[in-house]
Amino acid sequence: MTANGERDMRIFPEDGLKSVDEQGSELRLQAFLTEWAHTYPALEGLARALQENTLPHAILLTGPTDLTSQFAGLFAEGLLCTGAVPPCGECESCRQYRAGVHPDFHRVGEQQTGPVKTADIEVLQTWLSRKSHYGGNRVYILQHLDEITPVAGNRLLKGLEEPLSNVLALMTARSSSAVMGTLLSRCFVYPMQHRESLAFEDAAVARSLTALSAEVPSTTGETSGTDATDLIIAYFDRVLQWVQAWVRQPTRVLNLADDFLRIFSAAHVADGLHVLLAVLRDMIHVTVGDNRRLRSPSLLMQFQATDKLPLSVWLRAADIVQETLTRHRAHVVPQLNLERMCIRLCEVRESV
Repeated sequence: MTANGERDMRIFPEDGLKSVDEQGSELRLQAFLTEWAHTYPALEGLARALQENTLPHAILLTGPTDLTSQFAGLFAEGLLCTGAVPPCGECESCRQYRAGVHPDFHRVGEQQTGPVKTADIEVLQTWLSRKSHYGGNRVYILQHLDEITPVAGNRLLKGLEEPLSNVLALMTARSSSAVMGTLLSRCFVYPMQHRESLAFEDAAVARSLTALSAEVPSTTGETSGTDATDLIIAYFDRVLQWVQAWVRQPTRVLNLADDFLRIFSAAHVADGLHVLLAVLRDMIHVTVGDNRRLRSPSLLMQFQATDKLPLSVWLRAADIVQETLTRHRAHVVPQLNLERMCIRLCEVRESV
């Protein structure tokens, strides 16, 4: 959705996918999405959109091809399913889908290998020009959006800019960084990163990273299409630089608080503290010699021997940040709360 709230980026109940009241299977599909979101946190946003009847008309799933293809297929089947627990695999709609003959489903470039070409988009446009066979939702899947030819991409863009009612595009790519920027700006991106690969157990950190990646605006004024993983790495790098400043110049107490607020706005202080906790967790693992499951591997390259502190310092620092997060939840003024945190962190650093 564009920054000024234009509706051409989302499907809304009155002119988009059938609402829960009109198509009860979407309410039942919520359980399916919630189950996947336990493993792939980014899908929590998709589950909320389904619940609120604001599904994006163009969804881009990024990650391993087999994984995104599997989820896209099951989600498409679920949206078309008329059974009790979609995708049920037993209703007439599911049987048609699995047989490859559902009239309201289309898979782009199904009969070929290699990048999606102009001819494939022309076939899609012909399918889009028809009315729904069953009078409900229509869904199409386009895989390897990161490999589409430029001409085909431009043809596809026209359809994404003027979405049709009750039509959902499910697209996949290994990474959104290779997707044409014009296409990316019309999609909602859901990176399918396994929760265990995040290298921490706190689901709140995962939610904070997802929230922060969604808040970064593009220079065009539209929702950023930059790969969410790249945005998360950028935040980690900035927090890492902040930690380095604390380690090397512990006397800059108030400056440290100001610098933290420059990285994270007052509205996202809690998210920033979660990221800081994740960085400190990595430092604890580095200090004890466990480099296998770092959330930010750049720690190994950026921290010099002079930056390494005793394990007790990192543990105490993590405790201080956790206490700061608790005070934030109690609605302590962000500036005052962060200044107190920085004073205590610097006291711990200077004690070494």
